Amino acid sequence: MNADDFPTPDVDVDSVDPDSLKGRIDAGEDVTILDARMRSDYEEWRIDGETVTSINVPYFEFLDDEI
Repeated sequence: MNADDFPTPDVDVDSVDPDSLKGRIDAGEDVTILDARMRSDYEEWRIDGETVTSINVPYFEFLDDEI
């Protein structure tokens, strides 16, 4: 793999540190998480909650589909 395998997004992408994410979830804020890990890892462990929407799209699908 090289740098070309991980292109820079052409839109703004929010990122958040774990403590801030926990604070948002604990406060009841609606949170959407894009989890790019392999499906087996996602199935084994993921962040969830009443206000959490978690979407799994393995990173290689971004590469395959040129998303």
